[in-house]
Formats: sequence, C-alpha cells, structure tokens
Amino acid sequence: MKMTDLREFANLLPKRHEKANKYDYGNLLIIGGKKGMAGSVSLAAMAALRSGAGLVHLYVPCSIADTLAIKLTEPIIHTGPSDSKGAFALTNQEKLFDLFQNIDAVAIGPGLGLGLGARHVLRSVIEHFKGPILLDADAINILAEEKEDFINHKNIYLTPHEREFQRLSGFSLNEINSDRKHFLQTYLDGKDINILLKGHHSLIASKDECYINETGNSGMATAGSGDALTGVAVSLLAREDSLDMLRLACFLHGYAGDLAALELGQDGMIASDIIAYLPKAIKSLREC
Repeated sequence: MKMTDLREFANLLPKRHEKANKYDYGNLLIIGGKKGMAGSVSLAAMAALRSGAGLVHLYVPCSIADTLAIKLTEPIIHTGPSDSKGAFALTNQEKLFDLFQNIDAVAIGPGLGLGLGARHVLRSVIEHFKGPILLDADAINILAEEKEDFINHKNIYLTPHEREFQRLSGFSLNEINSDRKHFLQTYLDGKDINILLKGHHSLIASKDECYINETGNSGMATAGSGDALTGVAVSLLAREDSLDMLRLACFLHGYAGDLAALELGQDGMIASDIIAYLPKAIKSLREC
C-alpha cells in the first residue's frame, strides 16, 4: 500500500474528539433479516460498530429477535411483525417510523427477502427517511424486479455485485465485464444516485465522479463479505452524507481484508475476519 494512498484516505476519516459521546459518532439503523438469515444483519451490525459507529439499531422481523439477542451484545434490537415464513409481514410498520426520528443513516437489504412485507418496508424507507440510505442485497433485487424509478435521490447509495447490477441495469454480464466503468456510467446517466459496484477493483461512482478501489483480495470472496461492507458504509454515511464516505468504506473494507490475509492467508478467510481487522485498518490510517 502506497503511503500517499493511506494519507489520502486518512484525510477522509471522520475526526474523533476527547469530549465526544456516542451520539457524536453516528446513530444508525440496519433493516433486514428473516428466519434462516439472521447472520446477514448480525455481520452488518458488527462491522458498523467496528468502523466507529456510536449507536447501531437493528430493525428485524420478530421471528429472529431471540437469535440475534443471543448473538449480539452491543446493537439495539427492534422488531416488526413477521409473516408465517419468518420474514417481514405486510402490515403497518409503526415502530419503523418512530425509529426514523433520531437516526442519521439507514441500511436496508441484508437477508431481507423478496416478499410483500419486505417490499413495503423498503418503499417506506425510501419515501419517508431523508438521510443517507444504503441499499444492498435483496433491497437491490426488489428494485430490479419492480422496475420503478423511485430511487432517483441524492441520498441513495447502492452496493450491488455484478449479478445484482445486471438485474438492476438490464445490461448483460458480458457487457458489464467487458467495460465495467462504461456501463456503470451509462446506467448513472440522468440519475442522481450513488453506486459502489463490487468486485475486483470495485468502482464507486455518481453521475459526475468515478473512482477505482485498489484494496482487497480473493480471500474476501466469501459469504457475508458484502454484509460487512454494508456495515462499514452505513457507519461512515451516518457521519457524513457523501460519495467520499462510500469511497472510504470500500477502501477500509478491502484494507482490513488485506491485513487479515497477511496474517491468516486468503484460503480460510471468513467475513468475521474482515470485521475483526477493521480497527487495525483504521488505526493504521490514523497513524500515517
């Protein structure tokens, strides 16, 4: 890693202050999960905390609340009604609107599912929350299926991998892989949103800017790695609503993966290893 790269991203890190309290470092909400998919929101929550978030709230179907209460200590767990399959029920989510009052940023999608209840929750977030909203995983798949252009807002951040981007954009995988930057910028033409297209040398772009990330390795090609990135990104967006925070999140996620690979090797890495090395990645930036 070049020292110039480290210094560039060190300058993007939100500052910390001796007299600060937890509310100064981001009060965020992660929405998702369903029966059998509690791990996704758990990983995102821990990655957010390990990235410096002051308060992390989870909003999940009541079917997985007990599981998460056993797995997690620091996040605050809120529950909404669940259907017979253990996913969000199609009903009034009153508690969700109450949570919005004090939240700085929202991430939605990990383990969410594609049911009617999940679609209702997603639309409620996009239409009623005015701060930064990160959409990942099933949230992106729902958008792709519904083919509705109701996400054209500057506070929207999408983090698709190539197959999710294929569904969202309508471009073929062959087209995307032939020139990722071109097809990403083509999709963004006329749209006032932000996208992190994941993969080798991830791209972070808006309609006016495009950056290439150079951290990360093949050991990060493992289940839950994207959920960890969601947590890092929403943690930083809770501090500042900007494309720079998405760039920094991608860099830190990859840098933590690189530090993990140096000690553990790439073959046996899991998403929890990336999360475990996030504090070391941030410390390294603070010290350069």
